[in-house]
Amino acid sequence: MIYKNKNVDNSGENFTDISEAETSSPDTTETQPQTLNSKSSSANSAAGTSSAPSNKPTGNSQTQSESKPAASELPSNPGSQPPASSAPPAPDYEILGSDYSNGVLKGLNGQRAALGFPDAKLDSALSVECLVQAKRMAEVGYDFHSDHPTGCEGTAKVPYNFPAELMGEMMCNHVAGFTYAATIKIGVAVVRSGNSLYAVVQGTA
Repeated sequence: MIYKNKNVDNSGENFTDISEAETSSPDTTETQPQTLNSKSSSANSAAGTSSAPSNKPTGNSQTQSESKPAASELPSNPGSQPPASSAPPAPDYEILGSDYSNGVLKGLNGQRAALGFPDAKLDSALSVECLVQAKRMAEVGYDFHSDHPTGCEGTAKVPYNFPAELMGEMMCNHVAGFTYAATIKIGVAVVRSGNSLYAVVQGTA
């Protein structure tokens, strides 16, 4: 098969033969459809149309997308937020448990036994009153007596590692009622704040 290439110049029409060997090469066969596609695109461009659909949004849709804020940009509603906690800060003290209170009672009863008196008994209601006073002392940083103690009362501020039994002995030495009462109920409370212990002991018949 022979293709004709039409060339036009000022002298007239000239036809140039292209041999079959040249036109049957793989390169020419593969490039021919590409040339057709290029011509088709050129034709469409000349006609002012496009073969592929346009994805450009219309003026109305673009305005709507710009005017609608994203969900992440919406302001949060202050009324929907939970209120801030108004709970008071935790107190800066630690309540010592029954082990220390029993140690105080043991030291106190040791002094009483040396003088021939029976053991004092630990009273839970009195211990609650003692705890109120011990907390007050820890908050202000020094020891002082209750306004209206039940019976006799001893208070102390000592180092945090002060022995419990020694605390009981010291209370007996300072408060005669702990030592010489024939029968007595004892309340004990001790709290620690920083490097100090605040102890309160009350006793009543």
